[in-house]
Amino acid sequence: METTKLMILSLLLCVQGLHAQGMPGSRKGLIRAQANLAGGYQFPQKNFAAYVAGDLDIFLSERVSVGGEVWYSLPLNDGQLRQNHAVFAGFSYHPLKQGRWDPFIGFSPGLALCKIAYEDASGRHSTPLSPAPLLGITGGCSWYIGSVFHLFVRLRWAQGQVMGDAPFRTPLQELKISGGLGWNIRSRKAHSY
Repeated sequence: METTKLMILSLLLCVQGLHAQGMPGSRKGLIRAQANLAGGYQFPQKNFAAYVAGDLDIFLSERVSVGGEVWYSLPLNDGQLRQNHAVFAGFSYHPLKQGRWDPFIGFSPGLALCKIAYEDASGRHSTPLSPAPLLGITGGCSWYIGSVFHLFVRLRWAQGQVMGDAPFRTPLQELKISGGLGWNIRSRKAHSY
């Protein structure tokens, strides 16, 4: 019992110490990176998908960041859409200034590389990886734990269609979710404004 109390007290002191460090000053110049396992739901295929995802954001000002994301599809589904890798690049708007909570919304077009499985009279076939343009919107929230780490949750809606070697077009409409622990790097000295 005493060991449990000591562990809880130590954890609270660590969290309080990280909380005291805060995110002082402007976010301008902050570089924020994340990498994690993520999931998605592909609506036309009624399929769940798994990804290894990563992204990088650079704050151009206190409220605007530019960034890019990479989503590598894990081969977990047996549906029509066999692989669905994607890259996105765009910008995000952060309505709150200087604080631990950082909600954001953004727009980022992208490109998917998809492999489609289909059947015809001669049997089951699979296309090579085919490019597909995507439109994407993203939203989420980060909570800064000190100056080095942040926790985040990000939702992304991606829409497009694959027009590869399959005899039909395959719609891409997917809600992707990622979350976890991210890293912060200051590219310039922080100033309090």
